[in-house]
Amino acid sequence: MKPLLVALGFAAAVLPFRARAGPAALELDPPPIGEVVQRFLRSAGPPLVSYRARRTLTASALGGRVSGSVVADTSLDANGVFRFEIVREEGSSVVRERVLKSALRAEQQSHAEHEIENVALTPRNYDFQIGTEPAPGILRLGLVAKRRNAMLLNGAVTLRAADADLLRFEGSPATMPSFWTRQVNVVCEYARINGVRVTVGIHSRADVRLVGDSVFAMNYEYTMINGRPVTSADRGTLSR
Repeated sequence: MKPLLVALGFAAAVLPFRARAGPAALELDPPPIGEVVQRFLRSAGPPLVSYRARRTLTASALGGRVSGSVVADTSLDANGVFRFEIVREEGSSVVRERVLKSALRAEQQSHAEHEIENVALTPRNYDFQIGTEPAPGILRLGLVAKRRNAMLLNGAVTLRAADADLLRFEGSPATMPSFWTRQVNVVCEYARINGVRVTVGIHSRADVRLVGDSVFAMNYEYTMINGRPVTSADRGTLSR
């Protein structure tokens, strides 16, 4: 089940990006790749310093015949310490312990060991390629990992053309995490709440030997971001 942790590593990597939003503009033709990359790298601020969020994690294997879920209150403080507390859990104990709680423990370890810079979406870790434009007002950048590392993903990011803000990332590990994993696809979705870019959902589907189709999902409901409470109105104005 290690491939499910790839999504968490990626989410941890992109959350701290510092940037400034650019002016809104209608993009008639795809701009040069260098311009898109620079706008993207500048687009992530203000940085996410601290938060509290209730997360719902679910996973299933054997084509859905075995499943489990966990609800956890999570927090990151200004010193970079990540904590979680399980508030509810259901389903298979194997799924809950080896996949869902293991994912949270892996994220905690990632913060403790300051691994973020090693997987961040920067030229240090990725080559950027111009991608197709899937819809008006949208840009895409292809990402190719510079190292064969299970925590780096080969795939593409979807950006809002007006300010190159990150909306979505989809990809597969640069190398499979184990012999047991034959294929993995990870999707991370983002939004701005209180003006700060945050992860709002992570979904992963993997083909695992002897286990078959395995699905993982983690959704976030924030209650505080950078010391400011998140209201229902804030959640209702998510900028995708």
